Formats: sequence, structure tokens, C-alpha cells
Amino acid sequence: MAHVAATPDKLLPVRHAVSCQYPTLAGLVALAVGAELAISHPTGHGSATVGLLLFGGPVLYVITQAWWYYTSTGQAWGARLLAWLAFTVAGITAVWLPPLVSVLVLDAVLLALVAVLKRVHQRVLASMPTATRP
Repeated sequence: MAHVAATPDKLLPVRHAVSCQYPTLAGLVALAVGAELAISHPTGHGSATVGLLLFGGPVLYVITQAWWYYTSTGQAWGARLLAWLAFTVAGITAVWLPPLVSVLVLDAVLLALVAVLKRVHQRVLASMPTATRP
């Protein structure tokens, strides 16, 4: 909030948020298609297509979020870059893993991301003055 309050253009974060909608949606669609492929053949062979869709969707999602948080608040974006790295490495290894194992790896990375982001956002909220907290 303090970052937004100090910005001369108060609508810039809103414009950035609107700009993020299409990459975010594309990431969610890619994840859904990858999940459908993994669910339809859970014990099959890993493939670049499943890896790209199953992990590329979350990559697009978290990189868009990281950019938005960086440009609008200047906080809470580093954890998303680490998630981007984890999703990228997991997506590369998905070529050699059965789709069911890839989904389990995806779940593990997502749960770790949720735990880290909870701590990050609690720390951000704790550092805010009481009057500006949501």
C-alpha cells in the first residue's frame, strides 16, 4: 500500500493488473489441458507436451504474478520467481516421469509455494502500519 500511495500514477497498478489477465488465463488453461492429459493416461510415458502444459501453465501464472507484485507493490515477488524456477525444473524432468508422478511433483511444488507465500504475505502485512492494513 505504501508503494502505491507514493506512486505518482495511482492507476498504474490497475492497468498492470488488467494487462496480467490474459497471461494468467492462458496459464490456467494450459494447466487444465496438461492435467487432462495426465489424468487420461496416468501411468503412461512422460512427454514434453505433458511437461510443457502441466508446468508451463503455472510458470506463466507465477511469472505474471511476480511481475505484477514487483511493479505494483515492490514486495512479495521473490518467492514467485523461486516457484518459477521450481516449475521449470519440474517441467524438464516431467519428460522422464509418468504423468501421475508429474502431477504429484506439481502438487508438492504448489503446496510449498502456498506455505511460502503465506509466510511472505504475513510478513508484508505485519510490516504495514495498522491504519493501512486491509
